[in-house]
Amino acid sequence: MIRRTNHQMKFNLNIRTLALSSTLAVSCAGFAAAQSAAGSTNAAPSTTTQSQNGKNSLGLTADQKTQIKQIRQNEKQQLQAVKTDNSLSKDQKKAKLKDIHQSSTSQINGLLTPEQQQKFAQRRANHRKHHKHARQSS
Repeated sequence: MIRRTNHQMKFNLNIRTLALSSTLAVSCAGFAAAQSAAGSTNAAPSTTTQSQNGKNSLGLTADQKTQIKQIRQNEKQQLQAVKTDNSLSKDQKKAKLKDIHQSSTSQINGLLTPEQQQKFAQRRANHRKHHKHARQSS
């Protein structure tokens, strides 16, 4: 009969646990890689890619880009001011934020050609659809 000390049994148990954990980690990594490779052809582009492609796909002139950048900077400042205004209720803040977004969108639309407006509207619809789905998932 073989007698093992407590230390030897713990050591063997730790090695088995480590081996099992390693096998599980490798299996999960392989599964994740397979999922990624399988889904990469149908996967939606990342937000960074979308915004970069979106800016280019509108075919903006340098002047339009400058004006839109200024509108977005003003929008950001207004949004920040509303968010930090403690005199407003949650509902009032929500309404003001929505108004600011709508105003900025209207200003941007005013700078765009009809073709650019159509593309911009499609981008916004896709953006809303994506974020609505993301909120429902969480």
